[in-house]
Amino acid sequence: MSAEEAEIKGKEPELVELRAKKGKKAKAPWSRKKRIVLWASLGVVFVLFAGAGLLAFLVSQDLGQSFQGGLLGLLRRDSLRTDEHGRTNALIFALGGYEPDGSDHDGGSGILTDSIMIMSVDQETGDRFTLSIPRDLFVRHECGVGRINAVYACLIRRGRSEVEAAEALVNKVTEVTGIEIQYFARINFTVVHELVDRVGGVEVTIPHAMADHGCGFNFRAGQVVQMNGELAICFSQARNFQGGFGIPNDFERGMNQQRVLRALQKAAIEDGKLLTPVAAIGTLDSLGNHLRTNIQTSEIRTALDLFVSARDDKDRGEYSLVDRKRGVTLLRDEVTAGGAMVLVPSGTTDWYDYGQIREYIQKVMRGEA
Repeated sequence: MSAEEAEIKGKEPELVELRAKKGKKAKAPWSRKKRIVLWASLGVVFVLFAGAGLLAFLVSQDLGQSFQGGLLGLLRRDSLRTDEHGRTNALIFALGGYEPDGSDHDGGSGILTDSIMIMSVDQETGDRFTLSIPRDLFVRHECGVGRINAVYACLIRRGRSEVEAAEALVNKVTEVTGIEIQYFARINFTVVHELVDRVGGVEVTIPHAMADHGCGFNFRAGQVVQMNGELAICFSQARNFQGGFGIPNDFERGMNQQRVLRALQKAAIEDGKLLTPVAAIGTLDSLGNHLRTNIQTSEIRTALDLFVSARDDKDRGEYSLVDRKRGVTLLRDEVTAGGAMVLVPSGTTDWYDYGQIREYIQKVMRGEA
């Protein structure tokens, strides 16, 4: 070792005190544990914001498909539109095989409106009823003459929009019944099937003995039946198949459809089974695919409040243009020149004279029938 090296080795290293600059504190390095906590926290925040954004997007997409107006409309509570008597009237019609892409099925029958009914409610008193319109009612429409269940299909096949087709059906039902209709809702049986299953089934009280062996049911009068989605749809469409009984015509089918929708309304809204956040999102998804309506998003909260507060003693039940319970026979069977069986107004030779029907409906609206 040289003398120079020995001199360097023998010197003690000088200790230098590290001081923070005036006004600032020295920052200790982050520990591995702290870094993990930070990134985990940021990750949770990101997921929450991303999830909320995705949820809002999905909800707005579903609302946009089904209802008029945007997501912000849900923050409002607009009043529902009414007729001159203060009643809100909605036309609800269902398609048997219609798909959201507009495709047609079953030789053209997929876009026929085989279930047509009016729901009417007085917002002040809560008085309400439903009225079935038979699909075989003979009418004039844009494509010529024929059953009323072809009015919507006629315009769809001619390339018109769903809204235009729905409005044409609304106008035709108003012409027949005299009821001013503010809203329409087009559904298909798929959404009813899904919603019935979402609420865990519905309870339907059977008014009289009926059976349909194709559906596999044989009910006794007064029986309370718990129906899943499949049975509810089959019950709504049943026609005494394979030697069945108790559903002799389209009027009785219409009444059964009303019974299913009423049971679904009770389970979904009155019992609150579709009002939980998770159930509501699933419901919106189902509706987004299978519902079209002119209801505004700003009117949804008012409509929900109306149905949630509805009282059973204010419900007058189901009406029909041929109603054996009430002794009403406003339609009769006829055969067209082409051999089709249709329903036309009774008591007149004019197949397009709906005067007696409108008179009866006005009594119903006033609570006199």
